[in-house]
Amino acid sequence: MNENTNDAKENMVDLEVHGNPDLWVLINKAESKSSGMMKSTKAMQTDSGVFLQVTTRQGDMIAESVTFAPGCKIDSSGDLPVIK
Repeated sequence: MNENTNDAKENMVDLEVHGNPDLWVLINKAESKSSGMMKSTKAMQTDSGVFLQVTTRQGDMIAESVTFAPGCKIDSSGDLPVIK
């Protein structure tokens, strides 16, 4: 499993990367391969707040949503990152 872009570059010889995909922080993820379900929430810090991306997959169907939380910050001081 690739934890970051460097891992992915080592494991995929044809991977092309533009920009810094590691700017996104994984907040949570739940996945069941047997049922084809996956839900995840990622966040990206900016100077004025946090972008949040929620992804839901059920079988071949994927839904994504992005929103902006002005004035919020990603707090990574605990076991898991949280938005404050």
